[in-house]
Amino acid sequence: MSRSKAMIIWAIDPFKTEKNLLTKSVIYLEKLARDLGAVVKPTYILSPYMFFLPMDYFIPPDELDFVQKAQAKLDEALKQFKSAYFLPGIVLTDNSNSLRGSVDTFIANAKDEKATCIFATTHARRGLPRFWLGSFVETLLMHSPVPVISLNPNTKSATSITSILFPTDLSIRSVKSLLKVLPMAKKLGSKLYVLHVFGNTQANWASVELSGITYDYYDGMLDKMKSDSKTRLDKLVKRCQKSGVTCEGIFVITTKSITDEILRVAKTKKIKLVAMASISGPVENMLTGGITRQVVRYGDCATWVVH
Repeated sequence: MSRSKAMIIWAIDPFKTEKNLLTKSVIYLEKLARDLGAVVKPTYILSPYMFFLPMDYFIPPDELDFVQKAQAKLDEALKQFKSAYFLPGIVLTDNSNSLRGSVDTFIANAKDEKATCIFATTHARRGLPRFWLGSFVETLLMHSPVPVISLNPNTKSATSITSILFPTDLSIRSVKSLLKVLPMAKKLGSKLYVLHVFGNTQANWASVELSGITYDYYDGMLDKMKSDSKTRLDKLVKRCQKSGVTCEGIFVITTKSITDEILRVAKTKKIKLVAMASISGPVENMLTGGITRQVVRYGDCATWVVH
């Protein structure tokens, strides 16, 4: 295939990816490449900290030995999948000796390739150990200016991306991210759903001993906030429609968590791809895991983190 086609970089770890997830990834990538008119380059990043071995007992092998073994493992993992959309896999190395350094090297390669997007798989694990250890894919999701589409083991069998869900808090940053989704939605012919979840605090106020006039005041403010948010969402939907994308707004009022509502809507609407604005700052991630991060980990469909 000609290199004039778009490029999808597949961040693959042939040593850790389960066969079922590997098969699911290949099927998804073939359909994504077909829909985008792209080719796929499987890419593994080999980092220096993998070379560290006990010097007291034997001399570690040369870096080239690791590269050759990694290339052989990558080739072995890919040979069972013959696809006209796939290029030969490659092994990258970096000398930073850190997770962030490896991610930066991977991103630089994707930029050099002028990649349309990066594809990666993550793991649906909960709890502090996962947070403190971090992961290559989640670091990639947080920092890559190249769009990253991820799958986790919960993701159902892949189909064409006929629908995209974009949850928004209606902030300027979120709107800018949405505008970056429009070209992809238009190219894929996907229907775009723009979701705003409005947290209803009225139930909480009712449990607090407020005077009648105070309750009425805050209740009126809440109604105005709902109305203003709905109006802003409607304007955003019309803006998407003017760009040539089929778009529908979804306005949800709930006392549940925003993450739960996003996952519920995605399931109800049979969404194929959830596009999320980039993961929020480190303080929120420490306290809540971040809405974007939670959707990436626990969603039933692919997730695209937009910066």
